Amino acid sequence: MRLRLLLLYGGLLLLFKLYLTYVAFTGDYATFTSDAQDYMRIAHNLKTHGIFSSDPHPPLKHDVIRMPIYPLLLALLGGKGTLVLQHLLLLLVVLLLWRRGWRREALILFLSPTVSVFVNQNLTEGLFAPLIALLLTVRVRVWGLLWGLLALLRQATVLLFPPILLVDVWRSKRWSYALLHITLFLTPVVAWTGVNWLKGGAPIFSGVFTTTVAVYLVERFYDITPHIRAYSDIPQMGVWITDLQRVAFGWMLHHPVESLVLWLKETFFTVVKAIPRGYLYPFGPMWPVAYLMFYPYLLYIYRETVRSKALFGISLFYILAVGLPGDPRLRLPVEIMAIMWPVFRRMRGR
Repeated sequence: MRLRLLLLYGGLLLLFKLYLTYVAFTGDYATFTSDAQDYMRIAHNLKTHGIFSSDPHPPLKHDVIRMPIYPLLLALLGGKGTLVLQHLLLLLVVLLLWRRGWRREALILFLSPTVSVFVNQNLTEGLFAPLIALLLTVRVRVWGLLWGLLALLRQATVLLFPPILLVDVWRSKRWSYALLHITLFLTPVVAWTGVNWLKGGAPIFSGVFTTTVAVYLVERFYDITPHIRAYSDIPQMGVWITDLQRVAFGWMLHHPVESLVLWLKETFFTVVKAIPRGYLYPFGPMWPVAYLMFYPYLLYIYRETVRSKALFGISLFYILAVGLPGDPRLRLPVEIMAIMWPVFRRMRGR
C-alpha cells in the first residue's frame, strides 16, 4: 500500500510538472510575476541600450536592486531560451545523480513541486535550484568562487555559504582551506559591489532586507547619507531604505517584544506555507488541490532536515536570517539542501 501511494503521488507530481511546463512554454506563466517582468526590462535595456537598468524608459540609471547574472542570460537567450537552460541544467544534475547511484535524490529533485514551479518561470529561483544542487555534488578547487558567482544570481547565497563552508571544514580543521574559499567567494561579490558604487553611486549590494539592516548598522558609525541620496531617483530603492530606516527600525527599537513576535510569526509562515497562492494560478479553481500536493513533499524535507544536526543548524540559521518577509520562496535553498545533503556528506568523505 505504501509503495502504491508513493507511485500515485509521484505520478501526480509528474503531471503537475508537465502541466506547468506546457503552460510556461505556451502562455505567459513564465513572466506573470512583477519580479520576472523586472528582469525582462533589465534584459531589454542591456540588449538595446547596453545598461543594467530596470527603468521602463530613458533616462536609464544603473539598477542596484537586482543581481546581474539572470538579466544577462535573459538578454543573451531570451525568456524561452532561459527556460530551456533551466530545464537542461536540472536534467543534467538529475542524470549526474542517477549515474552515481543517488537515484532517490535524483527522483525527488526532479519531481519537487517547488522546483517544478520555479524552473518554469523567468525568475532567479529557476536557475538557482539546479545550480545549488550541482554545487552540493561537486568538489573543485574554485568551489568558493562558484558560490560567489551564485551570490550574483541570488543574494541570499551570502547567508547560505558561510555556514555550509563551516560545516565542510569543521572536522578537518583546515582553516587555510576555509580562508581560501572565503576569499574566492568574496571576489565576485566585492567586484559587483564596486560596480554598483561606480555606476549607481553607492556600494549597496541589493535592495533586500538584510542589506538594508547592514546599511542601518553602518550608519551608526559612518555618515552614508550622500550615498543613500544617490538612489533618490530610484523610487523602489529609495522608498525601501527610507521606510525601513526612518520608520521600521525606529519602531523595532522601541517595541522589541512586538518586533520579536512579528519576526517569529513571519519565520513560521516561511516554513509552513507551501508556496504563494499566486504561483498556482494556471490551475484556476483547482489551485487548493495543487497547493495541498506540496505538503507530503514538505514533510519529507523537514524530516530530512532534522535528521542531521549540521543541516538543521544551517537551515535554522538561514531561515531565521531571511524569514522576516514571511515568503516561502525564501525556503528554496533549505529544500534543495535537504534533498542533496546525503550526497554532500558523501562527497566530503563523511
